[in-house]
Amino acid sequence: MPARVSVQFMCCLCDCLHIPVCVCSPCTQNVMAAGHSLGGAMANLAAVDIANTMEWASVKVYTVGAPRAGNHAYAKMYNKLVPDTWSIINYRVRDAAVAAHVAVI
Repeated sequence: MPARVSVQFMCCLCDCLHIPVCVCSPCTQNVMAAGHSLGGAMANLAAVDIANTMEWASVKVYTVGAPRAGNHAYAKMYNKLVPDTWSIINYRVRDAAVAAHVAVI
């Protein structure tokens, strides 16, 4: 199955890529992408794009409450390209309280 991502997330990312970014030369070696909710999904997509186009850059991603940006094949590709990823995900514990869980994607 080919890697697929959400069309809505890609449209949002393409709209945001018109903003000038100062990670355009090999002298920039560390790139960090972070986001909350939709911004977290966009950070995941941007990290893959940066990892593909700037092989010299070390990309790190931090997300909070981000939805899945793609299917299982995309996740496998993402894990190879951007292994340094941290996500904070909320979930219910026995329907009584909400706790934060830190996981490496």
